[in-house]
Order: sequence, then structure tokens, then C-alpha cells
Amino acid sequence: MRNARSGHQLAHLHRKFEYQTKDYIYAIGSKYPDETSKKCEVYDISKNKWTEIGDLQQSRHYHSVTVLENRYLYVIGGRDSLTENPLDSIERLDGFNSLESQRWEVIQVINKEMHWTPRDTLGSFALSDSEILIFGGDYGWISDCFTFNVKSNEIHKCECTLKKPEEFFRSQAVKYNDKVFVIGNLDKDVHVYSLKAQKWFLLDKWFVEW
Repeated sequence: MRNARSGHQLAHLHRKFEYQTKDYIYAIGSKYPDETSKKCEVYDISKNKWTEIGDLQQSRHYHSVTVLENRYLYVIGGRDSLTENPLDSIERLDGFNSLESQRWEVIQVINKEMHWTPRDTLGSFALSDSEILIFGGDYGWISDCFTFNVKSNEIHKCECTLKKPEEFFRSQAVKYNDKVFVIGNLDKDVHVYSLKAQKWFLLDKWFVEW
């Protein structure tokens, strides 16, 4: 990387071209209270090369990132690296553009119910090509969940909640057999989301025997 960073997020983008595929790793944001807090870099695996792309519109760390359609990257919430205030903003980047022209744009979120609030250390994953599930955060004190529709930009609170409040900014969700598994950062429990039941379940760390 060109810039040292901490509290950032990584995302994998797998692109399919006509005769080949390419994989990129995105490093997004930083907790350092300087110009690196907005910096983003992309690692081209085939070329073994880092390239700096457009800055985030908002400096942030302890945020969440989700990739949709193997194309769009959504950065959600986090903490302002300059003021340490939690954030409720969402930014999007089109990974199909050339690296030289990739830029972040702020999404004008429609928060009709006014339940969506600023938060950091949250988790997220794609429910479909048009919807993201957002959950937990605020240093492990939040258990509520939201769905964000990327077509309408509407965000709604879900009836389902985590079985236990947690933080997830260092976790990557893994989908297997119509379930999504996420390991909590604080207590190391495994949180399981059933896509069919649309509910969370919990595998206690003592049951898992880490």
C-alpha cells in the first residue's frame, strides 16, 4: 500500500471480462486523523500493483463495506476520523469504471421512519442484487437491523434483531446453504442469519469451542 492505515475496510471485487477475469482488493478509509482518512487504494492481483483511486467524500473508519453485482461497492456508517463522531452516511463506487476514473458518491438515503441513526463497528452483507442487510455496531451495544434498498435508496428497520448485541467491522460474512455466518469481534460468537426465515440465530463460542 502507498498509505499506512488502521481501522480501514477491505473488499474483494471479482470482474468478468469477455476473455478473462480479474480480481481487485480495495482498501478503504483509515482512523488516522489526516489526509489518509479519505484515501482508497486498489490492489490488482494479476499485476501485483496498488493504485490510488478517488477519495471518500467523508473521512471514516470502523465502517462496513458491501459489494453488489460484483460491481458496486457500498460503504456504510463508521466513525469520522477527524471528529470521532459516528456516521449515518452511505457512499457508492462503480467498480466497472477504469481505476483512474473511479469516484465515490454520497447516497441520499431516504430514512422515512427515522429509525436509522449514526453508528460504527457495524456489519453488512448483500441480501440480493438490490438490498443490503445492516446490523449491530456501536462498540457492541446495538442489536437492531436495517435493510437498505439500493434502487430506491430507502432504509427500513427490520423486525429481526441480533440475539446478542455485537460489533462486526473486522468480520466478513460468509454464505453457506441459505445461511449467512458472521463472527462477532467482541465475544467471538457465531451469528447465523437464515435467509429463508429472515431471522438471526446464535452459536455461543463455548458451543463452537474456539
